[in-house]
Amino acid sequence: MDLQLHQRDKEGIRILDLQGHLIEGAPEAILRTAIAALAEAKAVNVILNLAGAAGIDADGLGALVFCHARIVTSGGALKLLNLSPLHIDRKSTRLNSSH
Repeated sequence: MDLQLHQRDKEGIRILDLQGHLIEGAPEAILRTAIAALAEAKAVNVILNLAGAAGIDADGLGALVFCHARIVTSGGALKLLNLSPLHIDRKSTRLNSSH
């Protein structure tokens, strides 16, 4: 399933509802592009709603870090909503190792 983003505003905060997999390739590029556009437009108070996210791999985690850094650099804040440990692909991120 490709990543789909649905944007909405609530009380001056931009909410991005993610649907699908946040993984390497086009899905993470879609999110990075959307966040860069928001930062350029000075819409810098952002919530990423991950309720509809089916999974996040290592590249998806990297995209989330990029998004946070990009928004903070623009003087805003980025928050994650509905993130669950079940979203993270532990095999690809090595979060299950004891090292």
